[in-house]
Amino acid sequence: MSKQAGRMSQGANDFLAPYAPTIGTATNVGSGRAFNNGRADVTFTPDSRNAADSFTVTSSPGNFVGTAIASPISVLGLQSGVAYTFTVKAINTYGVSGDSNPSNTITSTTIPNTMSAPTATAQTNQDSVTWDSVIPNNGGSAITGYVLTSSDGPTYSTAATTYTVPETANTSQTYRIQAVNANGTSEYSANSNSVTTLAPFFPPFFPPSFFAPPTFFAPPGFFAPPGFFAPPGFFAPPSFFAPPGFFAPPGFFAPPGFFAPPSFFAPPRFFTCIDEDTLISVLDGENIVYIPAKDIKIGDVVAGVKWDELTSEIDEDPSVWSSKSITGMDVVPTTITNIVPSVKDITMFFNGDMSKRFSLEHTVLVKRNDVYMFITTGTVEVGDIILQRVENKGFVEVSVESINTIDETRNVYKIDASPIDVLIAGDIVVHNVKMF
Repeated sequence: MSKQAGRMSQGANDFLAPYAPTIGTATNVGSGRAFNNGRADVTFTPDSRNAADSFTVTSSPGNFVGTAIASPISVLGLQSGVAYTFTVKAINTYGVSGDSNPSNTITSTTIPNTMSAPTATAQTNQDSVTWDSVIPNNGGSAITGYVLTSSDGPTYSTAATTYTVPETANTSQTYRIQAVNANGTSEYSANSNSVTTLAPFFPPFFPPSFFAPPTFFAPPGFFAPPGFFAPPGFFAPPSFFAPPGFFAPPGFFAPPGFFAPPSFFAPPRFFTCIDEDTLISVLDGENIVYIPAKDIKIGDVVAGVKWDELTSEIDEDPSVWSSKSITGMDVVPTTITNIVPSVKDITMFFNGDMSKRFSLEHTVLVKRNDVYMFITTGTVEVGDIILQRVENKGFVEVSVESINTIDETRNVYKIDASPIDVLIAGDIVVHNVKMF
């Protein structure tokens, strides 16, 4: 009798157990979700017979489970980029229903996985940083870009897997990278190797004393003549010890033209230079006139350029100067103090305009990656911005679309000015580098 009663009791329980719910829709919820911790929200409709106390949603594959007392139910922990379907069961005191039909298929997406550390390479006034693409660990959603952060603060966004970061010469820094997709930004990578940004190379400066005839040709005290010949009247000294012209010293010790110094010691090819036909902006009262570099003379008053962020060429060496902004740029008078002619075998010009022609070593103001700096013309790249004066418009930013070089012997000129040595040549803002 007891066994029969047991079977009757179980039958009653089965009769009161809930029925399987009707599956609704599964939806991926990826925004802000950590990598490999995806989320899906699953809706369903409970069966009206035999009320359930709770419901359990289970994923396939993976058997990730979410439980709640009503629809919808969230299932967490889903793996990034994996496709899932879901079933739901109802539960009450008397039992558990069967599974519902499977839901629609969703692909779980999250933010990208943490990237490997980037690699940094020091360059002149900048660092080159590269990294590996985060794919296939993109969180199941396409990468839309990367965020690169320098240890000294600035952050840069790019869609590429390399970036050139403007930096101050002789400073050291590391870099971290993050990947971005539609769901958000990954955690920071580990730091890159540390690099020290290189300073521009400028040819050595030869001080005037280098060219003054060496003391060997003074002539030395041997020809003074020494005291041995000074005193007694016997050595009054006769004309033989005058000393004769031989000890004058002769023209050989003048020094001769060999020590003038000849062009071998100049050295003309070490100077930053402007091509002979490039026009220099010269001030004529309140007007600007244009004179070829070959016709400029010491004492000419030309158009210098100043701006707020470069307060002094002495205190702020232009060879390492940089700024994220330029304000208050204006033309000011400055006077030519020195002109050094030389010869170059190769010259260059921008954007097909041969009227703006320079040696490869001349220094020009550019904007690169939103940072203004002075670099040599030979290191300018397509995509850089040069600062150009346009009549009635002031200074405008012009993109470098092409760079041309000419293998041709040309007369060029290093032109120094004071109190400002930032000039306008070929309408471009340029500078003659000095030793500071």
